[in-house]
Amino acid sequence: MTGDELERSRKVLLKSRIPVSKAMIDDMQDETKVERDWYRGAPRFLNDDDIAKAVVSGDLVKIGQSDNILPTMRYRNPELHTIYPPYLTPKSAQLLREIGTMWRARCDELGIDKNIRLALTSMSRTVEYQEKIIASGKLAQPDSPHTNGEAFDIDGSGYYVGDVAVNNRAHEKSSFRNAFADIADPGQDSPEFRPDLYDPTVISVLIEVLNKLKKEDRIHYLEEFPGTNNECYHVCRNPNWKTA
Repeated sequence: MTGDELERSRKVLLKSRIPVSKAMIDDMQDETKVERDWYRGAPRFLNDDDIAKAVVSGDLVKIGQSDNILPTMRYRNPELHTIYPPYLTPKSAQLLREIGTMWRARCDELGIDKNIRLALTSMSRTVEYQEKIIASGKLAQPDSPHTNGEAFDIDGSGYYVGDVAVNNRAHEKSSFRNAFADIADPGQDSPEFRPDLYDPTVISVLIEVLNKLKKEDRIHYLEEFPGTNNECYHVCRNPNWKTA
C-alpha cells in the first residue's frame, strides 16, 4: 500500500457517520470522568514511536483473534498497525480475555453457536490520533484511557460467526466498504454482512457480563451511540481494583 492509499483510507475511516452534538460531548465527559480520573497523570502514548517502544518493552501486548473474540479487519491488517494499533496493556489484555471467557460460558449455557465471536472494534490510540478523531467530529475525549492502552471497545450491534460479520444494521454498503478495497490484505475478501442472522442474545449476554464486572468495581463501561451503526461498549479497566 502506498502512502497516498494509506492516507486516503485513513481519511475515509475517520469520517463520522453519526452527528455529534455539544450535549453528547458534555454527557460523554460526565460519564467517563471516573475512568479518566483513574488514569490522570499516567503516561500516554503520544505518537507511533511511543507505541512501538511500549511493544518492545512489553508495556503493550498484541491482541489477536481467539475462540471468543475477533478484532475487526482493520486491526488484522499489518499495513494499518500505525493507524489502528492492535495492542493493550497486559492487564487490560487479561481483562479482555476474562470477559470473553465469562461471555462464552454463559453463551454455552444458552446453547448459542460456538462459532460466534465478539467483535473488537478499538484498542490503544496515540494522542495524535485521538486528536484527529476529535477533529473529524467523532465522540472522543483527549484524555481517554485509550491513549494509555487501558480501554477497548466491543461492537454493540454486531459480532462474527466464524469470519462472517453479523449485525442488526440494514446493510453496510457505505464508504467503509469502498475504503476496504484499499486496506484489505492481498487476496482477502471484503467482509460479508449478514443482518438476517443476527441474534440479540449474543450482545445481551455481553451486557450481563459487563454489568457483573462493573458491580464488582473491576471496570467502568458505557454504551456509545445506542441504536446506531456505531453502537459499541466502551470498557475501561479499574487500576485500583484488588483481588479478594
